[in-house]
Amino acid sequence: MADPTNRDVDTPSRPNPLWMMILAPLSTLTLTLTAASTVQLYAELVCRVDGPKTLVFASAPTQCASATSAFIAVLTSATGITTFLTVAWWGSFSDRHGRTRVLAVTAFGHLLSTLNNIFVAKFVERIPGGYWFLLLNSVVMGLVGGEIASESAALFAYMGDLSTPETRSRLFSLASGFAVVGVAVGPLLGSFIVRFSNNVLWVFYVAAMLRLIQMCIFAFVLPESLTRAEMDAAMARMREESLQSEERTILSRLRRAFFFLQPLAVLWPEKISKDSANGVAKRDWNLLILTVGNGLMLLASSSLTSQFLYALSTFRWDAEYLGYCISSLGASRGIFLILILPVVIKYFKDTRTADTSETEPLLAEEDAQRPLPAHSSLFDLALARVSILIDMVTFAILPFAPTGSVFTLFIMLGSFGYGLQAAVNSVALALYAAKVGPGKPLETGKLFGAMSVLQAVFANVLGPFMYGAVYAKTVATFPTALFFVALGNTVVAFVLFAFVRLPPARRIELE
Repeated sequence: MADPTNRDVDTPSRPNPLWMMILAPLSTLTLTLTAASTVQLYAELVCRVDGPKTLVFASAPTQCASATSAFIAVLTSATGITTFLTVAWWGSFSDRHGRTRVLAVTAFGHLLSTLNNIFVAKFVERIPGGYWFLLLNSVVMGLVGGEIASESAALFAYMGDLSTPETRSRLFSLASGFAVVGVAVGPLLGSFIVRFSNNVLWVFYVAAMLRLIQMCIFAFVLPESLTRAEMDAAMARMREESLQSEERTILSRLRRAFFFLQPLAVLWPEKISKDSANGVAKRDWNLLILTVGNGLMLLASSSLTSQFLYALSTFRWDAEYLGYCISSLGASRGIFLILILPVVIKYFKDTRTADTSETEPLLAEEDAQRPLPAHSSLFDLALARVSILIDMVTFAILPFAPTGSVFTLFIMLGSFGYGLQAAVNSVALALYAAKVGPGKPLETGKLFGAMSVLQAVFANVLGPFMYGAVYAKTVATFPTALFFVALGNTVVAFVLFAFVRLPPARRIELE
């Protein structure tokens, strides 16, 4: 592992958030490289047992297609459940042992999963359980924190360690933009490999090689963002919390039984020192409200697969045209996150900072040397609300798209709301910093790990099931119902975001 000595020393191995501009797209490219080939491979393996051999899922008989869909649903559910149990723990682990270790472990899990796909494809008739041996993939990926949840939490925590509130949302949006580029390039590269090799397994060979390279970069090249002192302090806090919870009471036993939920406590509202009319201390619900509202937006975003099914049925698309739509969507998101949003953030944030600084005294008081940069956080919160409004408009007009081309344009319009996650992560860090207090270390891995748990529940468990059921029940009578359900999700999320309040700029210091 990279030596986490002192990140303030100017050396070639000094940690830098710009590392994520390279590693984030590499992760998403490798993940999406095998997306289509995985479905194709699973269909072939299932059909060897339940039907005639075929390499094309769409051309498989009804029995084979149904069995493949059920098999994939089982794998997805198993991954989601195990991810829910482990992702928050991995986030807290990264605070104690470093971000690079978690990233390396996640890459190793992806490597094992890819190699297992190759192994089952070659020896499915000889191994116990046949193609059900692929369930091991779900267990492995769940144990390392999910396909993207744990890795995403560690990546954002890495950037959060090395950024300021003024630059945080800009870095998050850039990293998200480069990650979307990987999403756009991955499927195209996978199709290119299959076309010229005529062997779907070659995609997994390339993916395994990329995962091995990625794991080595995380383990031996990427500088650690946390110093040894910060990790030791997090370890000491964990030991102290463990000693405090060792009393043999019913409550402590319940806490140990549900240990996987303990990292979620970082989101729970705590009492704040604030005078009120009746003298009762109030609770700060802002971080929890922000996370739940973001979860509702992820719930709405998980309707994308059902939207594509709607387009295939309504506009008579084929797989080729759907691929063009997906590539166009990825390109528009990448352009917005890489070229447009950073310019907007830089212009408006710099303008607000300049305007504000002119009204401040030249000589600050002693207790105001480290003010909370509320203006940057206020901009990020406003950006999140505007992003939700854009999504609301998108879901409102999609049902009325008369042609497939217009439908694609409307979906691309939603790309202008894709800065939501970057803004939410930045605001969450600001709220968490206010909650922890001045001068105390921030366990950002624990924060993003806890947020990833709720994101996994909304985006990977509830969302696909809910929108799949809605579309299946209404496709014959009211196929556009899914868009209005998604619109309802965004409206509720916007209401929740309207209640989020940031702390005053100097509230922490005065407390």
